[in-house]
Amino acid sequence: MQQHIAQEHGLRRRAVLRSLAAAGFAAGCASPGGGPGSPSAIDVHCHVFNARDLPISGFVDHVILHDGQTSPAWVLDLLESILRGGAPTADEELAMLKGPPRPPPSAAEERDYARGRVEQGADQLLRALRQPRALSATGGRRFRAPEQDLVNALRAVARKSPAADPTSGGAMQPFTAAPDGLPTPAQVAAGAEASGDDVWGILRLGGMLTRPRHMSLDALALLPDRDGADVQLFAPALIDFGYWLRESQGPTPLAKQIELMRALSLRRSFRPFATHGWVSFCPWRQMAEPSQMTMVRDAIREHGFLGVKIYPLMGFAPYGNAEIAAQNPLIYDAQLRKIRNFGARLDAALRELYDFCLEKDVPIMAHCSHSQYPNPDAAMLGSPDGWASAIETAGLAKLRLSLAHFGGLWHLSPHSPSPDLGWTRQAVNLLADGRYPNIYADLGDYDMILDRDTQEQADDMAVLGQVNGFLAALPAAQQARARTRIMYGSDWVFLHRALGSGQYYPRMRNLLAGRLGLDRNGFLGGHAARFLGLARDADGTRPETRQRLDAFYRANGLDITFLNRFDPAGLGS
Repeated sequence: MQQHIAQEHGLRRRAVLRSLAAAGFAAGCASPGGGPGSPSAIDVHCHVFNARDLPISGFVDHVILHDGQTSPAWVLDLLESILRGGAPTADEELAMLKGPPRPPPSAAEERDYARGRVEQGADQLLRALRQPRALSATGGRRFRAPEQDLVNALRAVARKSPAADPTSGGAMQPFTAAPDGLPTPAQVAAGAEASGDDVWGILRLGGMLTRPRHMSLDALALLPDRDGADVQLFAPALIDFGYWLRESQGPTPLAKQIELMRALSLRRSFRPFATHGWVSFCPWRQMAEPSQMTMVRDAIREHGFLGVKIYPLMGFAPYGNAEIAAQNPLIYDAQLRKIRNFGARLDAALRELYDFCLEKDVPIMAHCSHSQYPNPDAAMLGSPDGWASAIETAGLAKLRLSLAHFGGLWHLSPHSPSPDLGWTRQAVNLLADGRYPNIYADLGDYDMILDRDTQEQADDMAVLGQVNGFLAALPAAQQARARTRIMYGSDWVFLHRALGSGQYYPRMRNLLAGRLGLDRNGFLGGHAARFLGLARDADGTRPETRQRLDAFYRANGLDITFLNRFDPAGLGS
């Protein structure tokens, strides 16, 4: 997941997001439609969860505001109430999926939906401001009197509404305040929409998090339509931050998330595409709930999942926690430290996962950018070098591993507020190392490729120029090897906050591949097909992932020939 809500790739976006969060206002398979010669693209890294699946208040309090800022409890309660109150539960959505499929919304309907959700959230917030006891949080707590900065933030957003008079030259028209000085919900929504990427994108993301997951998936599937529906496989990752970001009401249980993702894999949609998920694994949860590993195994073996998603930046090393904890225990979560031998137990949980993945040739995707973490020191444990150490210590050289976000390309920007820690360079070196045949990386959420203004265009060229420099510094064979291990990913739904996100896939397809000297079809899908174990080998042998999905397709009456499109040329259709 990425620079995401908690991302640090742009000072302007991060500063606005923090101020709004602190103020409490964020409100079946068939032949695909790709034209001749179009790639069978794979979005190897995306998400379609909603607010029911995410620990909202913990995420804001401990991740977005992780560097010393605080947010009043009533603000977090209200934010959670607004987002979760509008989002369907997994059971409600499973009932929806039993009905006939509906066509996807048009661009105008998408815009109206986003504005409507912002207006609805603004209405709840304004009612809470006028009557602090009118809304109660899920846990039964009541909101305290609001802070003046929240009132000021709402006024500032509403004042950005465009003037009704077209001769005004685009000047902003002051809103007509109510007697208590507050704007109307419509004024807040109009002002937010006029605010551009800073505010409107964040609020659109908030609206997306109130949607049914299948609607978010349909919105994602519309992104590449300019290029002939190239993306034919989406791989959404489940998330599990529950132990790290504690809340009174936990998110959707893992078993229910697995059930819903299975239903999405079996669902027929408005155009043919496949959906197969990444099941989440949390080593802390495994320590407390050993049944988690059983659910992970079943998701891979029986329910159409591609692999496992883990998130070291929540506060654990990929391996070697026992030694690290003995030397520096304070970098770990205070509640985790209360568990006897917690470092060794984390390693034991991870060892069980790795043994299963090695035995069954199961891919792992790991968040790998210095972003979205509750503890900046513990987050360092999830670096590419941290993975290199774990691979050597635990004997994981054959593990199928994707370093999600390629170390965080946005940190290479000259305008990044965060220092470049060298993670992308480290990732390049791992991809180039012939000792590790199955290490890859994705470029999820690299929204600088949208080139929306001259500064972003310059930053994009500067960032990709540095990556090319890292590659060019390698011997020719290693350089070529690394370029065949870079994969396309969107990191949707978080990408939705970026204005112009509909251009993300076309620009990745038509610009980024060339700027990094990548084989376009390989970058868009061929590399991912090989990494995931979807593509048959040159001799026709089916990797284990392919065997598992073939069995899943047969058992559920899906088109068994669908995955042939990811095979190397000449292996048949």
